[in-house]
Amino acid sequence: MQHSTEQYDASQQNFESAIEIIEDNEDQLNDQLVNPLRGLGASQLESVPLFHILNRTVHNDFSLWPEMNYLNEDVILDGSKITISDFKIVAGGTIPKAYLPETGEMFDAPEGGLRWDQWGFPAVIIPPGASLIMVRVDAHPSLQWEDGCMNSLTEQKSMLHEDYLLLAYPRLGEVTPLHTLYPGEVDYGPFNQPQSGCFGNGWYYFFLGTFVPDPSRIWLSYNDYSDPEIQAFWTLTSRP
Repeated sequence: MQHSTEQYDASQQNFESAIEIIEDNEDQLNDQLVNPLRGLGASQLESVPLFHILNRTVHNDFSLWPEMNYLNEDVILDGSKITISDFKIVAGGTIPKAYLPETGEMFDAPEGGLRWDQWGFPAVIIPPGASLIMVRVDAHPSLQWEDGCMNSLTEQKSMLHEDYLLLAYPRLGEVTPLHTLYPGEVDYGPFNQPQSGCFGNGWYYFFLGTFVPDPSRIWLSYNDYSDPEIQAFWTLTSRP
């Protein structure tokens, strides 16, 4: 077997070919896609060793990443103590899925987001072939909106912004948070996104194009490209 001999690249090509054939001959929602999609995700995990990113380029300058941080460890960014305190991984399916953050329930949603509120609680519609990654970010002192996001303790304007928050996974690249899940105000109860538009003190939602993400391989970074001093790097695991 290709998996046992570690010929992972060839294995991934075979899975990708099978997926393409099924999608061409059937459709993107066909049940036959489940096994090759799972196989592709597993081969991607096995083919990429866990490693620490040692460098990056900021404004064409080669420099070191900051030290890796872990869950529930504080990082000072622009005068605020930032903590990644919790996360959830919710696997989707081969058709759109409706996930209800408040109840943890999941329903088939073949119509996508057209009727996202029909389940009694607001839902997040997970696209086919993806997982929902929810990350809780806390900021202390809190940032409050007063003609801009202000540090509630120093009353100084904060430079922190959610556009600089990225979630990364090997071979899948980086994704930004979902800014607007649905038109209008959506209340997810204890799993609300930050409501004021200021950074932190809420949950950020990301879609990742795999069914079986390994938490130890999910990295979260904050990288303000205009100020290399405002940067941080986390893994979604506890410190060994």
